[in-house]
Amino acid sequence: MNDRSNIPPLHGIPSLENREIPDFSTCPFCTMQMPTDARTCPHCNSQNPVVRDFRELLASPKRYGRQRLFLRRHWQLIVLGGAIVLAFLVTATVYYGWVGHRVAIVPNPAFKVKVVQGVENGKVVLKGEIRNIGEDVPDLSLKSIRVTATFGLSGGGRRIESVFPRSAHRGEGSLLRAETGYFRIEIPEDKVEDATLSTEVVDLTCGQPSQKCPVPPLIRAR
Repeated sequence: MNDRSNIPPLHGIPSLENREIPDFSTCPFCTMQMPTDARTCPHCNSQNPVVRDFRELLASPKRYGRQRLFLRRHWQLIVLGGAIVLAFLVTATVYYGWVGHRVAIVPNPAFKVKVVQGVENGKVVLKGEIRNIGEDVPDLSLKSIRVTATFGLSGGGRRIESVFPRSAHRGEGSLLRAETGYFRIEIPEDKVEDATLSTEVVDLTCGQPSQKCPVPPLIRAR
């Protein structure tokens, strides 16, 4: 057999050993192939948008000089103001979550109602005004304006409270057209979820609207 150990190595012939082949990608500017990890394209010298120095994304220390100086001088006030705003937002969230009950007003074309809710001494308080835009309801009549509040309780029950609005010049439940009366309704805060307000003109002879009052039978003369 021929001994090949003495054969000198051939120069210029690529080795067959495993070697790493770099990944190539297409340059978005000249569409030529370029190494993926190259910072610039060797054909058009355009910067590779895939490989970027993260420091170029940061703001230069020379930029925003006034803002940096302002923050350096007043950072304590800014932190204090942020804490106050955060505390206010938390307080408002808690207030409206636990105190701000839902109040609905049943529409009535004869009256215009505005109401403000709040909590005083552990009670839910509804303060409102009612403006008469319908017929006159004078004093010393058999009619009266009534505001009824129906409170929904968390236990599933309901509680009904009724009041008669008062004005500066008339008695309870009496308002002429274009006059405004005021009312106030209180109920213990525990377990109150919502409230519904309704307005109506009731007949004092039966305590209900006139159309719901029973008609007394006619007495025939003998």
